[in-house]
Parts: sequence; structure tokens; C-alpha cells
Amino acid sequence: MSLPIQKRLQEVLSYYGIQPLSNIEICASSSVNEVFFVDTQRGRLALKHHIQNNSLERLRQEVALTVKLAQQGVPTTRVLSNSMSQPITEYQNSELYVVTEFVEGSPLPTDNQLSEGHIAQVAQLLANFHSAGRDEELQLLPTHICSHDVQGLTNRLMTYRCELHTLEQSHPCAAAMLSLIYTAMPKAMGLSRILPEQLLAQCQQNIIHSDIQASNFLFDAEHKLVSCIDFDDARRDLRIYDLYQLAFLCVNSHFSLTPMANSRVQSWQDSLQVILENYEQVAEPLNEAERQCFVAMAEVHFLHQLADYQFDVTDNQCDVTIGKLQRDMINLEHDMAALHQIMSEEPQEVIG
Repeated sequence: MSLPIQKRLQEVLSYYGIQPLSNIEICASSSVNEVFFVDTQRGRLALKHHIQNNSLERLRQEVALTVKLAQQGVPTTRVLSNSMSQPITEYQNSELYVVTEFVEGSPLPTDNQLSEGHIAQVAQLLANFHSAGRDEELQLLPTHICSHDVQGLTNRLMTYRCELHTLEQSHPCAAAMLSLIYTAMPKAMGLSRILPEQLLAQCQQNIIHSDIQASNFLFDAEHKLVSCIDFDDARRDLRIYDLYQLAFLCVNSHFSLTPMANSRVQSWQDSLQVILENYEQVAEPLNEAERQCFVAMAEVHFLHQLADYQFDVTDNQCDVTIGKLQRDMINLEHDMAALHQIMSEEPQEVIG
């Protein structure tokens, strides 16, 4: 790590009365955030530099969400206060930092190690997360377009399409991305038909996590879920969007309750069975409107993947991302057909 960065981070930690005992370790770095781990006299801590989500009010709301989740029994990392009793440190009036306790754990497995127990714990955690997120006092400033904002998502894709036009002649990946967007635009335009306002009004909206990926759920050596992290994208949205993302992650990990089963349709069936059985033990069961809208979450999620991808001409790995998006698009129609069949089945009564 360069000396200027090291000096900056040490100055931030001084607001907490903390002196690093060893070199500060870079955990992750992107255009959105920088995350560092540091060993101190108070134990190992995580230092997060918020680059993109640099609204002080937004971060205050994230901290309030973290506190509320802890009160509801949702395992999260504890935010530390600085010497001014503030959970957020402003450095040179332009950079925002949050310091939390370090939680030891391994990410949710995304291979043949993913078990029914893993999925059940995450589903129950999301149920408690959504329950805490029904608090009307929690009003997170949105950083992303909501899943039910069809017009906003369509407009974003159209803007992105115009930006890519200027790059397609000189960058093959830009041309490939543009082709994907052109193919996906009819799906975006048709979302308002399958997600009409009167149907969406019947769906439960809570503060959701909205970034359901393996690295945001940590498990200990005994496969117990010990922490849910990273609320950068949390917002008031449809709860079914979180549940769809979890099921999508399970399907792409080839989860199945049947040994040797090699069917994507069967994986959807088994994943949703485990997710809904455990989610609905804690939270209200999905209503008819939510089951109907759930199918459209496949298109919503794919379109968000397109819109959220930050195309970078200097990224040597952009072809890998484009390849993944192309595979997701190929799977999309089959996935929606499977979801339509599953969600059209009569929901089972939950006894508990």
C-alpha cells in the first residue's frame, strides 16, 4: 500500500483513538467502495471508504438500518463511534468512512458445498430483515432504481445504449454489450404490462438488502450464519426481489434436493421450496399478487444486471462479464417458464 493511502487511513483511525498494530490490509477496492482490514489494540476492524455512496444522510440511514436489524436479531457487524460520538467520519470534508467490528467467516458457498441448511438460514435471515424493514421511520435514500420502477429502468437502459454507440466501432465488448441491450429493450418495454400499478400495489414493500450475493453472507466453521453485510444497495422495494436473487444464486450453484439431478427447472423447484418454506415460517406468506409478480423478477434482475454494469474500456476482463450476461439471457426464457409453472401452483398452507 502506498504511503499516502497508509497515512490517510491512519489519520481516519486517529478519530477513533485507534493505532494500527500492523500494516493495513486491502480487502476490496472498486469505483464504489474501498474496504480495509486493520489489526488494532481493540481487535481486528474493518474500515470502509464510501466512494460512490458518499451522501452523509444516506450513510446515517444505513447505520440506523444496521441498529434496527441488530434489535430484530439479524446478525450484522457493529458500527463503532468516533471520538465525536459519530458513526461516520468525514475526512477533509469530502471523504466518508465507517469503521465496524471484523466478523470472521466464509462466504455462502456457490458450488456443490451449498446445502439446504445454508439456504434455510439465509431465507430466515431475509424474513427478519424484511420484518425490520417495515419500520416506516427507516427511509433509505435510494442509490439504485427500484425493481418496480419500470420506466426508470427503461430510461436508464436507453441512456446506456446511447453511451455505448460512441464506443462500438473501436471496442468489440461495447458492441457485444450494445447487442444485448438492443435484444433486451423489448423486455424492458413490456414490463409495464406484466407489472401493472394495481398489481404492484398488492405486493409487500420493505427495506430489502437487494444485493444478494455469496460474499454478503458469512458462515462460521460449523456452517452457522454469523453475519449479513454490505447495505450499500438497500432500499425500500419489493421483498420478492430479494427472494428471487437468492433463488437465482442457488440455481446457478446447481443446488438440488435430488442427488445427481441435472435440471435447471428442478433446481428452481428445489431452491424455491427451501427458500419459501423457511422464509414463510418467519414472515407473512407471499400473497397471490406477489407470486404472480415473482415471474417478472427474472426479467427485472437481468435488466438491472445490464444497466448496472459499468463498461470500462480499460477492463481486460470485460469479455468475461459479457459472456456471463449472454448466458443469463439464454437462460432467461427457460427460467421464466419454470417460475411460471412453480408460482402458478397452489401455495401450501404454512403451519407454525
